[in-house]
Amino acid sequence: MKFRKPKLAKPRFRFSKRKAIVLTVVTALVVSLVLVLTLTASGGPSLKTTAMRNISEARFFMKQSYCHHLRIQFFSGIREADYAMDGRPGQTTPFAILNVEPTDNSHFHTQELRGTLRIADEEKEVTLQRNRHGRNFAIDLGKIVDSCCKVEFALHIEGQPNTYFELELVMPENAISWERALEIAVDAKSSELSAAAGFEVYVRIITDRANANSFWYVQFLTADMVTHFAVISPRGQLIGNSSVVPACCLTS
Repeated sequence: MKFRKPKLAKPRFRFSKRKAIVLTVVTALVVSLVLVLTLTASGGPSLKTTAMRNISEARFFMKQSYCHHLRIQFFSGIREADYAMDGRPGQTTPFAILNVEPTDNSHFHTQELRGTLRIADEEKEVTLQRNRHGRNFAIDLGKIVDSCCKVEFALHIEGQPNTYFELELVMPENAISWERALEIAVDAKSSELSAAAGFEVYVRIITDRANANSFWYVQFLTADMVTHFAVISPRGQLIGNSSVVPACCLTS
């Protein structure tokens, strides 16, 4: 007696490869739509991410010192390789700038200053060139320097004893970071930034006229060249925000 293989019942529903592909595409579109709607509804995180991506300059910290008629500053961070305030962010590069600013006309005809810069255990002879559009002198080391590093500078002027500066942080130890300052500024100017076609971001440190207090200054420059800014205290308090740059911030 021969046993015959039973015939299997044909499935009533066949799931073709074509239908599987269509279902996968539709699912992906639905997920994408939900994600877009979620980000649009929340607003804040998406705008903050855009602001962080549009950095044209961010100074992570600033150290400074004074002596007679000179103010010495040192700050490090990232900025556009092709620096241009045009409302469009570009590729960034690290920087570390030593800046010497006379507070009188003692170096009015001087074109460069020489000195010895010491950062942590590294010592280097430097030449600071005069700013063609101002009276300060500066040099860029082209790297990121940690805020914990000790920074000292000895100014060499021919025929005079060397003048030594030990630079100190202008912000208190418990100050908020530049990233946190940017978040606060984005929240303060969210409506203006949401309406802008595009913008670039500048995060700097400014001092008051007496150089007694320091603040974070966050500036947004839109694609149509409208400026929005926020001034934030070291502890994260919003001091003020506007679309007109105040005179105090022009001294940074």
